[in-house]
Amino acid sequence: RAYGGKAKIAIDAAKTEAFVEMAEIDLVVDYKQVDAVTRALNQVNGRIIDKKFDAQVNLRIVLPMDAVKSFIARF
Repeated sequence: RAYGGKAKIAIDAAKTEAFVEMAEIDLVVDYKQVDAVTRALNQVNGRIIDKKFDAQVNLRIVLPMDAVKSFIARF
């Protein structure tokens, strides 16, 4: 009771965001595709969380679950 007013102020001030289910996938691309992958990820609010450079580039990416199928088809 003593904190009721403060709790209401904190709850009212809190920002809410819609929950977006994310997927983490591994992707192997040619060097020349890395920029295109990065741009495509930015368009869907995804990001690269790890990359390793070998004969090709191994990327670990995170992107919204509903974008996975079309993203994989594209790359």
